[in-house]
Amino acid sequence: MEDARDLPPKRRARRFEKAGMAVVALILAIIVVVFVGRNLWHADVEQKQPETTAPSAV
Repeated sequence: MEDARDLPPKRRARRFEKAGMAVVALILAIIVVVFVGRNLWHADVEQKQPETTAPSAV
């Protein structure tokens, strides 16, 4: 593997750009997985709990 300090400025910038895009893609993938997982979990909970129209007695 090449040392980034020895690369010309254009190649170094391209390498950092790719690394930055990989980090952003990873963060977006984590957000999507959490969002979809929460929606699936919430749908499962909604199916298990029947909807009540009467207020609960406290």
